[in-house]
Amino acid sequence: MNYLRPILLGVIVLLAPFPSWAHSPIAGVGSFYNGLLHPVFVPAHMLLLLGVGIILGLHTPSRDKAAFACFGLASVIGLIVTIYFSTNIELVIYAVAGITGGLILANINTPLWFKSVLLGVAGLLIGLDSRQDALTGQDKTLTLIGNAISVNLLVLYAMVLANFLSKKNWQLLIGLRVAGSWISAISLLMFAFAITTK
Repeated sequence: MNYLRPILLGVIVLLAPFPSWAHSPIAGVGSFYNGLLHPVFVPAHMLLLLGVGIILGLHTPSRDKAAFACFGLASVIGLIVTIYFSTNIELVIYAVAGITGGLILANINTPLWFKSVLLGVAGLLIGLDSRQDALTGQDKTLTLIGNAISVNLLVLYAMVLANFLSKKNWQLLIGLRVAGSWISAISLLMFAFAITTK
């Protein structure tokens, strides 16, 4: 009989209505840390960040500094624009993530201009989709600053890891290509799911 109380309490908690926002902040961690954690909790952002980071790390990342600079600048521009305008571009993010996964899978060393455009588009999309509807004023600014730092660090981490693994041996290079196929497959599945639920 004692086990019924926790079950009943659990059911009541699960049935209790709470407000829900897309890109809602995490209670209790502060605005800046909400921004840092935001890309990790949005699947579309995480897929795209991993994809562009692996693309940068696969082939001579030291030559691709301009492409990474395009990503950083575009993400900051997108975050500034999102202060004033609300957009819902999750479908486009999944589509671009699917393309990045396909490029990783094909292991194509694309020219620098193409990487710069791709990373610029990716940064702009992530910035534009990072609006925090529940926050205003200084809290919103701190969240967006944390978000800018987080997305750029996540791309750097993925780039460094991909570069390290691609130079070790061919099995790890194949592992990165498998990761690209998973990024592409998950993005396409989420794209299809988002279309059917709208």
